[in-house]
Amino acid sequence: MAARAGQCGDVARSDGFDIYFSADQLGAVRLAHEVELYAPDTGTLVAWVKVPSLVPQSVLYLHYGDTTLTTDPSTPTAVWSGSYELVMHLDAIADATGKTTSFTTMAANPTAGRIDQARSFDGVTSRIGVGSQAAIDDVFAGGGTAESWFNATSFGEGSFGRFFDKGNGDGWSLFVDNSDATQALGFVHGSGGMGWGQWNAPANSVSLNTWHHVALVYDKDSSANDPVIYIDGASVAVTRFTTPSGTMDSDAAIDLFVGNRSSIDRAFDGQLDEVRLSSVSRSADWISTGYRNQAEPATFFTISAPL
Repeated sequence: MAARAGQCGDVARSDGFDIYFSADQLGAVRLAHEVELYAPDTGTLVAWVKVPSLVPQSVLYLHYGDTTLTTDPSTPTAVWSGSYELVMHLDAIADATGKTTSFTTMAANPTAGRIDQARSFDGVTSRIGVGSQAAIDDVFAGGGTAESWFNATSFGEGSFGRFFDKGNGDGWSLFVDNSDATQALGFVHGSGGMGWGQWNAPANSVSLNTWHHVALVYDKDSSANDPVIYIDGASVAVTRFTTPSGTMDSDAAIDLFVGNRSSIDRAFDGQLDEVRLSSVSRSADWISTGYRNQAEPATFFTISAPL
């Protein structure tokens, strides 16, 4: 969403500290928000706002121009509270939930993204190490969700370029797949301590050099469970490539990597943006709404004239 430029418009501060959101016109009921980008020269604003509920014709108010506000009113950790365990906008290597604070980065360079900036992965050595943190360990126990925007230049190393990898075989991984299936997505989760289950989206369900959104919802409490895979906000048919057996493995002692795996031989090739993990099974409506909000904002909301 956009606000008027500071210095040449109604925003009072070039740092945007006078920008905040509320559920009422007077601004008494403020809403938690995070500013990912405010550019005073153009008036461009990219902000994430937590609303109590969302229904057709929901209204929220954007406030600006109060010169008395001299400190940053944003509260990112409040925006991504509850079941969000990792939120990486990838304009910076950081977690907006505040739960993970230490990262290692190899050749994951900033680039234009689907929303503000993303990270470019070279298909050879690029990766972001997130580590093993309580918030992201066993995120699928009882139901969890992994999601990301991606724009793949190729299908990556071995045709299995990783979005996420937390131990292939004994942990889990989510990836583009042009080997076990053609132009598809794959998900692997370890089972029984010596095997794994693998599931694939349909052949030709993703394209290269195009932004797609992927969301995977999975409950690992039983090896009989199948994941649900969403591509661009819609669920797709899932095929079992390998059937798991026994108790699904714990990944609590395994480091998470974005864009590769620990052995640095499954590099993603292209751009990744808005990488997220949640310790809850997001609903179809939640995923569809999130996709539309990010993919087609002009059709998702309208902005009135200033009041």
